[in-house]
Amino acid sequence: MRGFGLLALIACFLGAGSAGAMAGDLPHLRLFTSSQTPPKTYLDQGKATGYLVEISVEAMRLAGYEPEVEAIPWARAVAAAEAGEGVITAFSHTPDRDRLFEYSDVVFEDRVVLVTRRGADFPFESLKDLAGRTIGIQRGSSYGPSLEAALDTFNAVRDSGHVERLKMLVAGRIEGAIVSGGTPAVMFNASAAGIELRNLVIHSTPIAIDPNYMAIAKSRPDGAEVLGRINRAVEQMNRDGIIRKIIAAYEDDF
Repeated sequence: MRGFGLLALIACFLGAGSAGAMAGDLPHLRLFTSSQTPPKTYLDQGKATGYLVEISVEAMRLAGYEPEVEAIPWARAVAAAEAGEGVITAFSHTPDRDRLFEYSDVVFEDRVVLVTRRGADFPFESLKDLAGRTIGIQRGSSYGPSLEAALDTFNAVRDSGHVERLKMLVAGRIEGAIVSGGTPAVMFNASAAGIELRNLVIHSTPIAIDPNYMAIAKSRPDGAEVLGRINRAVEQMNRDGIIRKIIAAYEDDF
């Protein structure tokens, strides 16, 4: 698995201090994420993987925790984190969430794109161009306030993941598919769905540039300490180029 090799590389890059922490007896902390948004977060043969999983796991270990990663349907992941059962990653701000969660610093900025079916394409320059159309979007997802405000202008068809959404698109059941993770995510999921890229149009204007965070329920008394440690770890990973290395390892596949 790519994740095992990459984590070994990270340990060497950071030096003995990180490697020792990874091998030591760290307190366990659950980490929730989606099982259905590859290549960012997903399940591969029953194992949670993806570039944001790897980033979050390394940040938690550098912060002094041993993560127990659970990649599950997104709505369940949000509910578990809301109940205070652990940390969630690949998380975006919404007014409802802001009342319940404390957020880390930005971990990753996600490019969210619109995909249409070749031969049934339509111009897209802004969210106004979605008005009145039938558009597929991840169940339980949020990609920033602008898209949230536009949701009542089009028919949003909620589904469980990118593969299902792209299949509905090529079958003509929806007019467009909103896909987080940019072109690499479209390529990865089209391949998984058995769809040839030449049958799709990936629009160059993004639906959103969505900052992704790690977050923890405000109800947890240790929340501020957990996020403080994670923020220091993410800062170190950015400084040392670790986050860029993790993402590049996935981009090299496309």
